[in-house]
Amino acid sequence: MRLKDFEAAIFDLDGTVFDSMNVWKNVDLRFFNRHSLFLTDDYFDNIMHKTLTDSAKYTIERYALNMTTEEVVNEWTHLAKEEFENNVVPKKGIIDYLKKIREKGVKTSIATANEKDIFITTLKKFDMHTLFDDIVTLSEVGSDKSSPIIYLKCIAKYNIMPQNTLVFEDLPKNLKTAKKAGFVTVGVLDNEDYLSHISKYSDIIIRDFTEI
Repeated sequence: MRLKDFEAAIFDLDGTVFDSMNVWKNVDLRFFNRHSLFLTDDYFDNIMHKTLTDSAKYTIERYALNMTTEEVVNEWTHLAKEEFENNVVPKKGIIDYLKKIREKGVKTSIATANEKDIFITTLKKFDMHTLFDDIVTLSEVGSDKSSPIIYLKCIAKYNIMPQNTLVFEDLPKNLKTAKKAGFVTVGVLDNEDYLSHISKYSDIIIRDFTEI
């Protein structure tokens, strides 16, 4: 796609802006070990689209934890910040890509289930905090990515239409949401097992940002 063909670009964070999908698996492992819980195969799949608060509520209910939602979220936040600060790097090519499209006047946003205080230090560490016009979180919009609200919020104040906006996501469900809402979808292939599923909902597929 040529640069002149779009006016905005929206980026998921985990697995898209950063190579960070292992962060939450590591957080879960550390949390479950601390509390002597058994981590089942389906747990991560069940929480990966939720906000931290909703994930905490789910975890407390599922495992009958004697903790408050706030206590769980605070512990996860602390563990995740450690992981981001020590073990996360930007997706290959994304910094140069962001600079290139911003030079053309493209508005850039992050749309994420993460909370800002978890990853903002890491954005600054790599001098990426100035490469995004907006950061929008699921907790701010009060909805998960089964709804396109978070993507629409990213472009609302710029009066840009979905068909003139790229959405970069690495999960098929999120790509499906964006595509149904009229956005141009770019599947970021973070896991080869997702290729066939991502293909259904992606106008473009890349493995990293040197390919676009």
